[in-house]
Amino acid sequence: MGRNKDNKISKEINKVEDEIEDENYDEEENESVLQREYEEYETDIIWDTRRKMTEYCNKLCIPLCDYLTIDIFEKFIEQISEEL
Repeated sequence: MGRNKDNKISKEINKVEDEIEDENYDEEENESVLQREYEEYETDIIWDTRRKMTEYCNKLCIPLCDYLTIDIFEKFIEQISEEL
């Protein structure tokens, strides 16, 4: 009789341990999904900003590499903030 109780207790302990492992795995998976979504979000922001910067420079006939000064960049940022 003592062994049956021990077996039953060890099965319950194993069941609880498995549930804890499953929860930990789910949390890790959720974190990795969130990390990927955040990275995609950052990439979208970077590409949107790059596209807007190119459009801004084209509209004002500013060569992107040669004459993009701090003043022009500040005006670009002001324009973007007004659009939002």
